[in-house]
Amino acid sequence: MPLDAAHLRGQLQDLRERIVFLRALEPDSPTYKLWLGDVIEVVNLQYGLHSRQMLQLRAAIGRVGRQPAAISEDERREAYLQRLADLGLVLDSFIRGIVEPITFFE
Repeated sequence: MPLDAAHLRGQLQDLRERIVFLRALEPDSPTYKLWLGDVIEVVNLQYGLHSRQMLQLRAAIGRVGRQPAAISEDERREAYLQRLADLGLVLDSFIRGIVEPITFFE
């Protein structure tokens, strides 16, 4: 069931704010994977599996791509940080796209 605008905005902002904490962790840590699962779940429940928003999310996750084991730790970390930055931009766009209902007063 879709969330009301205020609740959805709050959830997305909370997920967005956690990126600061995730930057300090190792790439693909269990905490990152749980957070990413939360992001995917919110987007899936709110917008749908085949929505434009889910396509944006998938693109941000896969933009850097899987890194082969042979790359250096610095390159792996840089790819992780870039993925977090991309996901932050996507979450920002979702937050900006939330439209508040218009309340009329008599």
